[in-house]
Amino acid sequence: MLLRICAAVLCALAVAPAMAATLLLDARTAEADARPAVRMYTDAGGRASAQEVLARRAEFVPPSSPRANLGLRSEAVWLLVPLRIDAQAPRRWVLSVDYASIDRIDVYLPSAQGAGEPVPLGRALPFSAHPLPSAVHAAPIELEPGREHELLMRVTTRSTMVLPVTISTVEAFAAAESRRQFLQGWPPARCCACCCTASRNG
Repeated sequence: MLLRICAAVLCALAVAPAMAATLLLDARTAEADARPAVRMYTDAGGRASAQEVLARRAEFVPPSSPRANLGLRSEAVWLLVPLRIDAQAPRRWVLSVDYASIDRIDVYLPSAQGAGEPVPLGRALPFSAHPLPSAVHAAPIELEPGREHELLMRVTTRSTMVLPVTISTVEAFAAAESRRQFLQGWPPARCCACCCTASRNG
């Protein structure tokens, strides 16, 4: 009996790393680190579509690194973040990746109709093409309260793949952005413009 119990415990421990948590956003959430809920899929050929990788959800696994650093990678990496939005949570949020050297991030919010159109981010884009005029890679997202959602991202870069993914309320993002820009010496008018843009779009 004891051996069977030990075997069951070992099996449970073996399965646990493959299971990722769902990130809960509620009315008290100002900023949430997505890392505990992130799962990843490596696309060695770099040709898989968003719809194709969504059909391979079972092949997504938690990153082996406990931190956001995935190292140097020549292949495309897909990140999947399961989300649960409390009924009292706000609808508008801001997704950000605070690592300037990432070349390209395509952000998807899949629905029952499919993967949807990507929102591009990254340093390969001209600054004027960024969804938000931010010091980090950021985009406004809408998440209907009282439902579960998925956030899907395709990442390619020549630099080290460091992906600190955060989801913030519009107000928390605007406050953090104002602090970042102040420390970087951006003019106050630029700070205000960025925060106002985040408020309108987030």
